[in-house]
Amino acid sequence: FNSAKRINVATVGKIQFNDNDDINFNAAVNYQIPKIDNSAISSSSNKNDDEQMELLNIVQLFKTYEPKTQIDTNLNISGQDEKTQINGKLYVDNFSIKLGNKRLPDSNLKLDFNKQNIGINSDLYVENNEKLSVNGDVQYGKNTNINLSCKSDKIFLKSILALAKGVFDSMLIENDLDQFNVQGYILSDFDIKTDLKNLTSNGSLKVVDGNISHNASDLRITNLKATVNLDNNSVNIEDTSANVNDTKINVTGTVSP
Repeated sequence: FNSAKRINVATVGKIQFNDNDDINFNAAVNYQIPKIDNSAISSSSNKNDDEQMELLNIVQLFKTYEPKTQIDTNLNISGQDEKTQINGKLYVDNFSIKLGNKRLPDSNLKLDFNKQNIGINSDLYVENNEKLSVNGDVQYGKNTNINLSCKSDKIFLKSILALAKGVFDSMLIENDLDQFNVQGYILSDFDIKTDLKNLTSNGSLKVVDGNISHNASDLRITNLKATVNLDNNSVNIEDTSANVNDTKINVTGTVSP
């Protein structure tokens, strides 16, 4: 491949299950192909059985989670590594999956790309009354800059685990999240702005009554509590402790850029 070559892809369509318009998409991507070491590319054959099984898995996952969303994207991607630049947008609107007999409210994620800057506008539901909102922008590359506002309802760790498993399963990502046991909740309301040299911040992030274990592991984290105070342009770790098996660990301190 030659790095000067580009790929242009544009498509509009939908994925239906039981005659419902579950997933609608409008996508356009212009991508500059990076140089690829052809010697690292291997070929394989006789994948028909695996492909048929994967298709059956996709159908079963659609029946289980009934994912719905509208995707609108138009991206122009060029460069490599720290010089990668992206222009355009990626909007995921009205995303929802079904967990058990309950359908989650619609979540929305809007990403606006301008060279090495990503504008973020999101409202993400992990349960009916558990929403996380993240807004702001992130600059990557040599001139890293973060400017984010994060606010959430009381979000239970069980809700995060159930949503993560539903999303991973829907994307056919192998996982063992059903082997985890969790309790407790997270509460956040903070603003943070930093270029990794200077910091402007306020608000807090809390973890309350946390317990985490895995069925295949002897490791147990119990009585987890944490408070990260971002007031007065500093990151202070306060009243933070946990029992790791039978050992209690306390953490305090200040994090500076």
